[in-house]
Amino acid sequence: MNNFYTYAYLREDGTPYYIGKGSGNRAYQDDSRCCARPQKNRILIMKNSLSEEEAYKHEVYMIYHYGRKLDGGILHNINLGGEQTPNHKGKKYWTDGTNNKMSFSCPGDGWELGRISNSIPPRQNGMKWWNNGKINKKSLKCPGDEWNSGMIVDKLYELYSPDGKVYQTSNISIFCKKHNIHASHMINVCKGKRKSTCGWRGKVL
Repeated sequence: MNNFYTYAYLREDGTPYYIGKGSGNRAYQDDSRCCARPQKNRILIMKNSLSEEEAYKHEVYMIYHYGRKLDGGILHNINLGGEQTPNHKGKKYWTDGTNNKMSFSCPGDGWELGRISNSIPPRQNGMKWWNNGKINKKSLKCPGDEWNSGMIVDKLYELYSPDGKVYQTSNISIFCKKHNIHASHMINVCKGKRKSTCGWRGKVL
């Protein structure tokens, strides 16, 4: 039956901060979301009389169009829409380079989205891991301007710029920061989940 719809929660300036899919009274209920429901006059039904599959597809498209805050967009959505389910009711893994933590949002300065392997040695006497994109080093404080919190891994990425230049890096986060690319988008490109991002392409070697 075509009784599904997609909806958006709007800020006071009219921009959306959450995209969802539902049926019945779903858009006006308060449960199982990563953000609060606004007043009724700021709930927009975008498309209705959809099949469930059509509603899923439109939800995915609209989340991709506006982008999640996790990826530099404007939406509070945790997942990418469709039939995906966020972990632990929307919580994500974050790491400071030596510890992992699950939280709805970034725990503070020095924390990045993702988690480190259990094989990485834990912090000892205040020491933590740093890397400069090539080597790892354990220190109480950041060793210098070119160093970042965390350990590099053994994966090697080959990245292709919009003008055809070829780069190789083992630390995609640092590379993307230097080239103003969303790291999560670039990783999805390398995994084959996206064709490109801002004209960049890549793969895991």
